[in-house]
Amino acid sequence: MKKKIHKHVILAGTPRAGKTTVCLKLLKYGFVHYKMDSIKREICEIFHFNQHNWNEISPMMARLIQVILKENKTDTVAFREYYVIDSCHLLPKDLSLIEEDVLVVYLGYADVDCSIKLKEMRKHDKEYFWSHQLSDEELIQMIDANIKLSQYYREECQKYHFIYFDTSFHRDEVLQEVVQFIIDHCKESN
Repeated sequence: MKKKIHKHVILAGTPRAGKTTVCLKLLKYGFVHYKMDSIKREICEIFHFNQHNWNEISPMMARLIQVILKENKTDTVAFREYYVIDSCHLLPKDLSLIEEDVLVVYLGYADVDCSIKLKEMRKHDKEYFWSHQLSDEELIQMIDANIKLSQYYREECQKYHFIYFDTSFHRDEVLQEVVQFIIDHCKESN
């Protein structure tokens, strides 16, 4: 059976699972990176939406992503822009409604212990990361919620036939696998 070649990628999943890291690695393969979390934050700010109400925000962001992908068809570059769109808190049920040719990949950390994830996050923390502003206690609460969210994503990905990669352990190696997987499924784009 011939493998389907995709033009665009949506990289969704849990905060601090490695989505942006993968997107930055894909830049050298000709992908244009859309960081939807920045757009989402501004939309929520302007229209006074609660960005943590994922059931309300996720369908809107999925529709916005579909518009971005449709606009690609009219770009003057004649289909030479290949998008990798990353965002957290996009629900698989909403991404399943996108009609464009897109590879959906989720990243999460469903199997890690909170204390191990905390050490990893602090090791790689930068001043401009949202997690840098939180105390260890606050961050552990957030990590615990994100582990549960990762478990949900993993289950929903099976339901909607999306790919899920777990970055709980050997994160750098898994992220390299993700990059290779995307390149293999979008090879006409590089």
